[in-house]
Amino acid sequence: QAAVTQDVVATIAPVRYGVLPNAADYAPLEELGRYRTELEVIDGETDVSQYDVLTGFGVYDGWTEAPVRFNVSLIINTQRPPLDVSEIADVARHAVQIDPVLDVLTIPGTEALFTESWDSNRSKEVLANIGYPDGFTIYASATSLPGTDAIMSGFAAANITVQTVQNLSTSPHLQVVGWHANAQRSEWEAEFGRANVIDLYSLPISYNTNGDFVTTFTDDGWVIAARRDEP
Repeated sequence: QAAVTQDVVATIAPVRYGVLPNAADYAPLEELGRYRTELEVIDGETDVSQYDVLTGFGVYDGWTEAPVRFNVSLIINTQRPPLDVSEIADVARHAVQIDPVLDVLTIPGTEALFTESWDSNRSKEVLANIGYPDGFTIYASATSLPGTDAIMSGFAAANITVQTVQNLSTSPHLQVVGWHANAQRSEWEAEFGRANVIDLYSLPISYNTNGDFVTTFTDDGWVIAARRDEP
């Protein structure tokens, strides 16, 4: 019986699965590739009609939105100097300029969650008044999440230089994190404090299928598609 099943499986073509470039650095490619899938990150010259399934961040005509959205938040570690000074921590909590971030993302369906940006002049004034007229440097952990560079540009405008480091020997001052389950966010709140886990924006995950597929999802919202004739 096992041999017969293997023969049947061998006659079923793997699912051709294309991932949009905007999700290439975060979609769990290794996990998705385990489901009898030929997985590729598409580019602007790719004929998308060759794929059985397309997925990525955004909302698009004819596509189906996944049941889980992907949220991006900023963690501020106020245990690391100089962020342990309350006035400096306040500047850091309000440094992100969300509109430029969304402009850079250009992902349709993105929802801004952050509404408390300070004007950069206000931030500079606060820092100057407590002895940092030229600002200072802090460190962030490297991340491939969409919009990270634009997030950090708000700190630069506030006179805070952020250096991104691949492997830090200590906890970073800043982390940009992605999450889909409230349990994840609660863990960060418990470690860093609720005020220091700042929700920035929420990204939809959508998919489109070309054919008759059974669809399920990974825990974090990425579609898994199987042909209906799969044994």
